Amino acid sequence: MTTTFDYTEEEKRNPLGNNSLSPRAKFFQRSLYKEVIYPEDVVKPLDSWYDKNLFGRFDQNQNVIVPFRTNLAQIQYAVRPNMFCLNFVNRAFTDFVEHMKTAYMTNCISRAGNPAMFDIKASLAYFSWNSSWLNHRNNIINAFIDNYNPKFSAPIKNFNDFKVVFAAYLKNMSLRMPITRTSFILSPFASTFGSGLKIAIDQLNAGDDSIKYQQFISDPNFNFFIRAAKKYGFLVDKYTPWVLTYDLFTNASLSYINYYLTADGEQITEQNFFDTFYYKSHESDLDIIRNFVKVAYEKFVTRKPIYEEEKAFRREKCNDFSTLSAKFRASPGEDLMTTQELIDLYIQLRYNEVNQAGPSVLKTKKRAYEIYRLDGASGLEQAKLNVSAFVDETYKNFIYPVNYGQLNPSLDITELSDIVDTVAETAVVIQSTSY
Repeated sequence: MTTTFDYTEEEKRNPLGNNSLSPRAKFFQRSLYKEVIYPEDVVKPLDSWYDKNLFGRFDQNQNVIVPFRTNLAQIQYAVRPNMFCLNFVNRAFTDFVEHMKTAYMTNCISRAGNPAMFDIKASLAYFSWNSSWLNHRNNIINAFIDNYNPKFSAPIKNFNDFKVVFAAYLKNMSLRMPITRTSFILSPFASTFGSGLKIAIDQLNAGDDSIKYQQFISDPNFNFFIRAAKKYGFLVDKYTPWVLTYDLFTNASLSYINYYLTADGEQITEQNFFDTFYYKSHESDLDIIRNFVKVAYEKFVTRKPIYEEEKAFRREKCNDFSTLSAKFRASPGEDLMTTQELIDLYIQLRYNEVNQAGPSVLKTKKRAYEIYRLDGASGLEQAKLNVSAFVDETYKNFIYPVNYGQLNPSLDITELSDIVDTVAETAVVIQSTSY
């Protein structure tokens, strides 16, 4: 294997990579770990840093997906109660844990090894993308309220005033970070554990290569551990070897997936798997954005219930003057954005979130209006779903190369290299902006 540097045997035995190193030293150490430290003659690991960092967040057609909560199961072997993963993953994990326990009891593995690999307990598992997105949403709302300055706009008296100002704020922020939940799930802000396919058996510093090497890679049981994990459908993460990811559609994983059936009682296949265990994120985007604006106004009125209104007076023989009077903003009610306003905002947000790389906003709006009008005969909710699907499809192809084709959702069959991440990969924290 060709390497970036000529590494000494001492360097190979003592990786020192960590986030506190100088850029030059960090590059050397990260190259060392990537190219040499993780053994080549073992089961191929999951590369979550340089390759499959978005595994579990989309289906084979690049639809961003969210697991159905009804398909989650509580993990039996865990450090604390109420830890969950997808039901078939839980079955496989239970069998894997018991297999490693048996190996230890029968002296098939060294008793001097790291107990985390034979007395296995889940330390971290499913973490809801909805929960993390709500935190993200609330941070965005709070940033708006904190930095709202009426000097730069007309006073906000009611929801109709608010939605105009807040929509402009969201459009501005979407140039720098994800606003829609769909884009958020593909961003670094979203936990990698939101798919229900990952279980961590420890929580260590992923930035410290010496910890990975000493506690896992150089452990006498590591090779047995990763081979056993593979037997039950799991791959070990190369850069966090205490994290197990379920590899979909291998023979091992299918043996557990096939314990379950679709809602229609059919055998689960690669074609119907995602519709059984996940729903498409974009299907809820329009309602989520509508609620986003509604909740923002409620929080705004709660924190800043009063606005000042200026009234001018004119006198014949004296200078004109004005007075300021304090008034209460209109209480939140059932006021909502119109469907057209909602569609317009959603399209602009998605367009900005892909770095304005797709078809023009104007062109997309015209087609979205047509879809909503023509499909409205089938019901307004279906029309909304069709619009969101169209907008998602319009800008989805720019998440990955247009000619990328259908993605193979299995980790172990096809290499998915040179993936282009979303704009959110380089997202910055919310910066103070006055509105």
